[in-house]
Amino acid sequence: MYEQFYGFKRKPFQLLPNADFFFRSKKHDIALTYLEYGIYERAGFIVITGEIGTGKTTLLNYLLRTLKKDLPIVFLSQTYLNPEDFLRIVCQEFSLPHETKKKSELIELFGRFLVEQFQKDRYVILILDEAQNLPLETLEEVRMLSNLDAGSENLLQIILVGQPLLREKLRGEALRQLAQRVEVSYHLGPLEREEVGEYIRYRIERAGGKDRDLFNEEAIEEIYNYSKGIPRVINSLCHMCLVYGMADEIKKIDRSL
Repeated sequence: MYEQFYGFKRKPFQLLPNADFFFRSKKHDIALTYLEYGIYERAGFIVITGEIGTGKTTLLNYLLRTLKKDLPIVFLSQTYLNPEDFLRIVCQEFSLPHETKKKSELIELFGRFLVEQFQKDRYVILILDEAQNLPLETLEEVRMLSNLDAGSENLLQIILVGQPLLREKLRGEALRQLAQRVEVSYHLGPLEREEVGEYIRYRIERAGGKDRDLFNEEAIEEIYNYSKGIPRVINSLCHMCLVYGMADEIKKIDRSL
């Protein structure tokens, strides 16, 4: 809509979690380091939490690009699932013949798959986004899956990613055993004030824009004050500024706009 007016090759502030626009702030860099460490050290459970819009899914999408292409990985974001439905979808995503099987058979089927992959020196990764929505009984089923091991090696790595409610659930008595198995965890916070300008300029460049300083410092200050450093809110504000800026033929985005 405004790409031609401002000289972009694509929209710089889309709300979709596009790994092409992953911005490595201090906190995002730490989160990525923890994820990579946990995966390559074969940690059983890794937990990443953060407020809505802090870029958790974008972080995961970027991580998936960096991992070996032949690793068996499943990324689930539909998590309102009872234990049996959860197991069935996991088997389905790993292309296992799950039809007509009962819960106990699904567990046995998945266990055999994990052993087969281990024998090929391939570690299986299960990523559960929006994990705060998993019912307690399903989270307990997830823990039970982690019991499948090969003595000193985890057969399955589980990455739980979610909003702060996930942290609260893991602190509860019902999930005490699962929480004790978490080897790596990090809470992803918003961008710092000085990072907001860098973030906006980075996305402009990634979209092919020529004017890195399209948003002046006063506008950036206003965006930070309103967004509190939450990337999704920053994107939404910047997108609307460009829509209105194009309509009024304003070449520089200032505080008043």
